[in-house]
Amino acid sequence: MLSICLLPVFCNHLSTTPATMTSEKRKRKCNFTTNELLILEENMAIEENRKIITSKFTDAISNEQKRLKWEEIAAKCSSAGPVTRTGQEVRDKWQSMKSHAKRDITE
Repeated sequence: MLSICLLPVFCNHLSTTPATMTSEKRKRKCNFTTNELLILEENMAIEENRKIITSKFTDAISNEQKRLKWEEIAAKCSSAGPVTRTGQEVRDKWQSMKSHAKRDITE
């Protein structure tokens, strides 16, 4: 048996326009350029950067050092490309590059 809700107060979940549809769609950033990728690779090749970023410690101080290092690398990438990158975007790109490299090796 179907029950129909007659009180709009209790039927918020049945709204016809979800909140995500009413807001503006986020613009997609352009792909990383070759220069940005080279800068990312060069910075990850530096032993000091790699030591900080790949550290297994996850306390507040270590996490802040990692975040600042990613922001520093993002600033370098942004200076070489047409788009401003965040540390999280650069970190995600590095993770993606690593996974693609691992997949290519196993194939």
